[in-house]
Amino acid sequence: MVEVELNPKELINEIKSKPRDLKNLLLHRSPDRKLLIYFSLGYLADMYMQHAEEMMKKSKTLEANYFSKKSMQIKGVSRKIFGQAPEEEIYTREFKVPNNWSVKTDKGEIDQLAQLCVQNMPEMPEIRDPEEIRKFIIDKLSTYKKTGINRKFIGKLKKMAKETRNPTKLNTFLELTFLLENVNEILKAIKEDKEENKKEEKEGTENKKTENELEGVKKEGISLEDIK
Repeated sequence: MVEVELNPKELINEIKSKPRDLKNLLLHRSPDRKLLIYFSLGYLADMYMQHAEEMMKKSKTLEANYFSKKSMQIKGVSRKIFGQAPEEEIYTREFKVPNNWSVKTDKGEIDQLAQLCVQNMPEMPEIRDPEEIRKFIIDKLSTYKKTGINRKFIGKLKKMAKETRNPTKLNTFLELTFLLENVNEILKAIKEDKEENKKEEKEGTENKKTENELEGVKKEGISLEDIK
């Protein structure tokens, strides 16, 4: 089986290189996973539609059709998982939050992070045989945690992979397998970074407290040697 590794530290470093306001939003609150996956699917589909438009401008019809079908396939996966595909706001060109979705995190934060997940997709393994692609997808998905929206995403993707013989469609499912891993890994990296920041803040507070206590001892004229 081909191994492809994601580097969550690179993703977290990418976040830290962003403007301060975005970095603070991302590092102090965990994005809503459901909407993050939904937006990520939207941006990936949008990216391929842009590729299709570029190919059409160059009169490369075959390539344009290839990218257009990929975009439609990704939107189709979104409909199977969420019952709908992401739609853009007319003026902002950002994706809308579906009606009746409860979102705890700032929508703009999730929007920015979804773009980051798509921009940092790893290179796909070069597998041509449909059976090998299918096995790779199923094996890879089996290693993911199956809770909440992850469970539904994994279940639908596995089912579609098992029922598909078309290698082009299977490659798209493979890409979505890595997109989900990207989402999982970046959220994990953000969580770890938050925990590390909390630990550093706690240690800093304890050190400050110790310094203040020692300073108080000095003011009272007591030798530090006497209290050791």
